[in-house]
Amino acid sequence: MKKCILLVLVLALVVCPVMRGYAAEPLGTGKVKENSETRMRYLDGVGASIHIMDDGTATVTADAYSYSSEITNLLVVAELQQQINGQWVTLRTYRYFTGDTYAIISETHTVPRGYYYRVVNTTTAYAGSASETQVLETGAWNFFVPGTY
Repeated sequence: MKKCILLVLVLALVVCPVMRGYAAEPLGTGKVKENSETRMRYLDGVGASIHIMDDGTATVTADAYSYSSEITNLLVVAELQQQINGQWVTLRTYRYFTGDTYAIISETHTVPRGYYYRVVNTTTAYAGSASETQVLETGAWNFFVPGTY
């Protein structure tokens, strides 16, 4: 019996922090986590979010930034996607190309109720002839019941 209690306690300590960290993030937003696997040479941050109002107005946001002085251009491509029959279909594609080290897209589009939606941000940083690309997708936004995720 003591072994069972100890096992449950250990599982609670290991699993609960992971679950809390996941649940604390809104489902409709996405940010690239900083760690050794996602650390890139030119891009320091890439983000994406989606928010749908009760009237069906979806606000799509995608951004990227770099602290590198080597950056010559940034290209941010945001895709608003709808899940149909288990497949993600792109409804709208928004692009922003700049010679700056920061770029943001913020657009609205009316979407029908009864589907899941997400945003995919594909950002490419250019540094002379070199480039790197980061892809980030948000969680799915449930637009079945007004105001629900």
